[in-house]
Amino acid sequence: MELQLHPAASARFNERGLSLVRTVSSQPMSPLRSHRKFVSDEPPPIQIRIDESRDSTKRLYDGYGKQIGMYRLLHGTETGLEGDAYTEMSNLAEAMQRTESLEPFLSVKTINDAIFEWLLARFDGSEEADLCDFVLGKCSQQIKTYEVWVPVSSIILEAEMLLGRVVLRPISTAQIDGWHERALQERPKDSKVLAMRFAQMKEKLQGRVAGVVTSVADKMRAKQRAMLETKRSLAMLRIMSPASFIPHATCYCTLKGMEHFEEVSSLTAVDGALRIVDEERLDKNNPRWHIAKADADKLAGSGLADLSELAGKERQSPFYKSLFAALSLYSKVSLVRDFSDKLVYIFASLESLFLKNESEPIQQNLGERIATLVGNGLKEKKAIIQSVKKVYKARSAFVHHAQQLEDTEALREFMIYAWTAMLAAVKKRDLFNKKEDFLEAIDDRKLA
Repeated sequence: MELQLHPAASARFNERGLSLVRTVSSQPMSPLRSHRKFVSDEPPPIQIRIDESRDSTKRLYDGYGKQIGMYRLLHGTETGLEGDAYTEMSNLAEAMQRTESLEPFLSVKTINDAIFEWLLARFDGSEEADLCDFVLGKCSQQIKTYEVWVPVSSIILEAEMLLGRVVLRPISTAQIDGWHERALQERPKDSKVLAMRFAQMKEKLQGRVAGVVTSVADKMRAKQRAMLETKRSLAMLRIMSPASFIPHATCYCTLKGMEHFEEVSSLTAVDGALRIVDEERLDKNNPRWHIAKADADKLAGSGLADLSELAGKERQSPFYKSLFAALSLYSKVSLVRDFSDKLVYIFASLESLFLKNESEPIQQNLGERIATLVGNGLKEKKAIIQSVKKVYKARSAFVHHAQQLEDTEALREFMIYAWTAMLAAVKKRDLFNKKEDFLEAIDDRKLA
């Protein structure tokens, strides 16, 4: 695939590249750098981790996992960048990756590595091409069609489901066996190792669900896009979980490894002898969400089809973006168990969607706009306004005075109103271009 940059952008990037060549340093191989880890003498001490790749490239990381340098053995000396010079190279890679023509296809790391290769070649005098020509040519060789499967937690599907730009698909025995067979064809000498690896894969993943995304990109960018799109789609799916409107429910539908099952352990001794070892999961509800084919159809008709379109639309209006941001925040309500945490996420999402700015009175405008949007008749509208005021007061007591919410019935009623309002707003997604137009229409209706 041929990659291109705008000529003006290429000129700017080439100029920045030439200035970086002057910051490349070369030094003899030192015993200090031959170690996997060392602690610098700079105060405060910073632990440096060195990862060495197959091509002898060394990547230096500080104690927080941030990369701070990059070296490669060149003619018997370590040559590369560190500190401010490496930061400038990383900034250049990020700027190039953000361009519209490269962002869908290349990761920052792929561009960063290509820039590093160009810098070493220029420093060595073996490369005459400009930075952009070299980087685009190098990176284009890494672009392929990748199908990335991202395992997710705690949902069971009877059939695959299209959600946004992701296909949620059960990981079947036949699928894993097919991968195993293909691997054996390509690496027949590694049959024992492959048998062990695919047996482990079956044990961990068989029967689980994965978000499947196909991308034309470099390997890392394809993985990044798959993980991002799966997270976006699962956020929309969680909106339809009972945990989004029932206070005592929790949903664990997220990327595998990111689910948080709260467990406690205890060791009980009698007369100095250990008698009981207990492990207890705090949430007694079934953590798995089983979605049968009939359930999937019902969810689609109840709002999931609208949420799927919202997550999958390529060209989004400002109102689409406001809706998706608010819903993504609201989806976290289902992931937390503590009532006060739920309130924080609910009000943050409602305020982002139903308030024009920070100076608007919160309780009055939230209550009246939600009531106008979803209330049927004067009695219900008054009940919604009262519910918002009551629960907002409880939220403020928690945020400002650490007082826990005790009125769970009030929270249950409020969560249903809030959830209904969010879905009602999604139904209006194509009627308005901006959030301000949406709110103005609600206010006009309120005064009608």
